[in-house]
Amino acid sequence: MKNSFPSVILSESSRVILSVAIKNCRNFSFLQFLSTMWKNLAMLSIAAVMFVACGGDNGSSATDEGASSSSSVIPGSDRESSSSSNVILSGSEESSSSVVGSCSSELGESGLEAISAMAYYCVHDSAKVDSLLAIYKADGNFGDMTTSFADCAYEMSFDYLDDDVIMPSPLKMFYLNEKPYSNFKISWVKFRETIYKFWQDDFGVGPCNRDFENVVKRNQDSLSESPRYFICTDRRPGYYSEINWVSASALQVATYGLECDSSDYRSITDSADGSMYVCDRGDWRLPMDVEKEYGLCKAENNGEVKAGEIYEYICDSASWKLNELVLVDSSDNREFRALKIAGLYWMSENFKTDSSRYFWNEVMDENFCPKGWRIPSDKEWKSMLDTLRGVRANEYPMNLVERFGGFVNWWSSTEYGADSAVVFGIEYLPMDYASSQKFTYHRGIQPKESKYRYYARCVKDGPIQ
Repeated sequence: MKNSFPSVILSESSRVILSVAIKNCRNFSFLQFLSTMWKNLAMLSIAAVMFVACGGDNGSSATDEGASSSSSVIPGSDRESSSSSNVILSGSEESSSSVVGSCSSELGESGLEAISAMAYYCVHDSAKVDSLLAIYKADGNFGDMTTSFADCAYEMSFDYLDDDVIMPSPLKMFYLNEKPYSNFKISWVKFRETIYKFWQDDFGVGPCNRDFENVVKRNQDSLSESPRYFICTDRRPGYYSEINWVSASALQVATYGLECDSSDYRSITDSADGSMYVCDRGDWRLPMDVEKEYGLCKAENNGEVKAGEIYEYICDSASWKLNELVLVDSSDNREFRALKIAGLYWMSENFKTDSSRYFWNEVMDENFCPKGWRIPSDKEWKSMLDTLRGVRANEYPMNLVERFGGFVNWWSSTEYGADSAVVFGIEYLPMDYASSQKFTYHRGIQPKESKYRYYARCVKDGPIQ
């Protein structure tokens, strides 16, 4: 059945993009296409037409996303999928057939078309590329430039986050932009497979697909500036993406192949650099600061309280937990919670009487805080906030900002002249993945007689009985 299109007036460039998108709609993600266009409202009409033309298909086909799963099988796959030993797979046992080291005639005309396009993208020098392509056609590699091309091909292969919008990889955008002008005969899937295979073979890692998910391999090209270790995964910081070889963390490398059962709570030490890693009931993770300093929480030290880099912890039921104290104000039997941080006990929730925000004269009343507690000074506020290092996860137990973002002002007890006082404004604006991981604070001055009410916390020196 032929597609029918709504009546939309498009520019020449828009028609070009649309025609390419529709032609490849079975292997072109509508959501990714839309994410590249959403900032330009004029392009939304293209997205709408494409959605209709592709029959509402907003995902890639199995052939597209799992293209490499049927194209080649790596010898030694039993070893690859096994998790019984902590061996980083070198790729030295992979198939000897590769783009980098094989006769260029094996690629066919379309494959050479992709390699040529990659070379022009990476070098931007027609004369140099022509001479390098002559070497490639004769030897099946680019000579001294092979590593450089592999690094370039790897770098252009990945989509990325831009303000929480998943942007298509430079490889995809290059293909879409060049196809109308270069008269590519090669499909997007074949183009992508060819480029992937080029760097995968140079690095000695082979294809990445669901059969090798979470496998870790070492980059065999010693001259490469790409990651030294890779992991086959679709999980990247902040979002899921196409499964591929991405940079493996030190944790993933050190714990690869090691068992971690749901009942296990143990640690290992990396013999190379002394780093500690913890098996925590089914998952390997980095150690907490208290674990690095005092070791794991075991039955023999149950109930012990230790100071970490930021908070105090208590060993409880084979886990280090925040030593959050639940206290009762004897004057009215109100409960409140407190944590020790930066040498002081801080209330870890908004102090409430009849409201949650107050005027200066209210918080400075001697009966505002429970007996033995007081409003912190500006130096104490700064010391506590600096201890949190602007990291949202560190701040979370203190509840200093709105969970979904905003700006919160807090009174300090420090006066500024006769008529003003120091306040601290804490800002959390999770506009994208990166900003959602941090917060900022500002020290300011406000009149004591301000018409605005601000939040307040109480602190206490010394031990709590």
